[in-house]
Amino acid sequence: MRSGSHTIDMLNGPLLPKMIAFALPLAFASILQQLFNATDIAIVGRFTDNGMAAVGANSPIVNILIGFCSGLAVGVNVHVAGLIGRHEEKRVSHAIHTIFFLGIMAGVLVGGTGIILSSSILHLMGAPEDVFSDALAYLRIYCLGVPFAMLYNFASAVLRSRGDTRRPLYALALSGVVNIILNLFFVVVCGIGVKGVAIATDIASAMSAWIVLRILLKEESIPFPFRNVFIHRLLIGRICRIGLPAAFQGMLFSISNMFVQSAINSFGTDAIAGNTAALNYEIMSYYIALAIGQTVVTFTSQNLGAGNLDRCKKSYYICMALSCGILFSINTIVVIFGRTFLSFFTTSESVMEYGLMRFHIALLLHVLICSYEITAGALRGYGYAMLPTVISIIGTCLLRPMWIMTYFRAHHTMESLLMVYPVSWVVTGIAMLTAYHYCMARLHKEK
Repeated sequence: MRSGSHTIDMLNGPLLPKMIAFALPLAFASILQQLFNATDIAIVGRFTDNGMAAVGANSPIVNILIGFCSGLAVGVNVHVAGLIGRHEEKRVSHAIHTIFFLGIMAGVLVGGTGIILSSSILHLMGAPEDVFSDALAYLRIYCLGVPFAMLYNFASAVLRSRGDTRRPLYALALSGVVNIILNLFFVVVCGIGVKGVAIATDIASAMSAWIVLRILLKEESIPFPFRNVFIHRLLIGRICRIGLPAAFQGMLFSISNMFVQSAINSFGTDAIAGNTAALNYEIMSYYIALAIGQTVVTFTSQNLGAGNLDRCKKSYYICMALSCGILFSINTIVVIFGRTFLSFFTTSESVMEYGLMRFHIALLLHVLICSYEITAGALRGYGYAMLPTVISIIGTCLLRPMWIMTYFRAHHTMESLLMVYPVSWVVTGIAMLTAYHYCMARLHKEK
């Protein structure tokens, strides 16, 4: 890949400005994506009956699919960044064929599985009967676009390994505007409700994937369509060794939230709609932490490849401070002006009360996720793939269902249900920080 104004030198110079330059476009891209998703929900909420609840019933499932795509792309990011750190840049171009093939195959497999199991999953989650048919139609159509989402994540991961986080943002912004226009057309003009929102999302995903893929292939001087396809099985193994644990962590994290969503469903349509509205801001907050976590993954991978452990260590502490400061500031503002922010999605007082409850219990303490998201990113950058996944499974994926089956069952209130979030964040954070300091002491002793 040719160097240029879009890349960032992660191996030399001051870290903070380069990390901000790397993380901001990545965070804006994720927030922009969530804003477009929020627009989907706002449109169906305003122009359809129970449309927001139908889309909201799918939120944990959609997050599973997104988590798998972005998690598997971490393997691409770590591998390519390591090649750059070791100055083996010619091997990046040789890996594009394999990365492209893996993205297509994984996207088809995950999307196809989602289509086949969609009805069973929604029944398992206890989706209300009055929104079940719309929720099922939305999920099946959405799953058709998963291969495009996978390709976008993989191509963006290669660009991100170079420090180029701006052009994936531009691609996402353009496709997002198209998504909003298509939403209004399908929902307001054509009147096909949640199906139209899902179709618009698929078209926008295909558009963003095409733009980023074309940028990548042009940078690597690879003709499209490929004249010769080279599939390196060893490379697939390397990518999956890092990416699959991250992907399964994202999936298991969302599966645990399915238990929470099922419990929310027991409180009725207003509870589903209120939590869906509030969750939009919570997801934006999460994406900021995730973007900074991906920043520490990339900076750590490159500097580890170059043998600069001190710079890896500084990268972690800077990213931790940056994420805590941003999340605390933004989330506090959203909670203070909670009714104003929720009014974008609903005018129902009952729905708004459920949203405010989630703001005060979950969003206000959401800064706690930095303790494990940033730390997990650093560990993956060092090559510890399984450890963050195991900790997350124990601290989050097992604790939340146990909380629901024990404490929530004894105290069947929305407040007791939502308390599962800060409790699981504290437990997971303590375990992840302990593991990080143990691994760093061991690594420095070996070096």
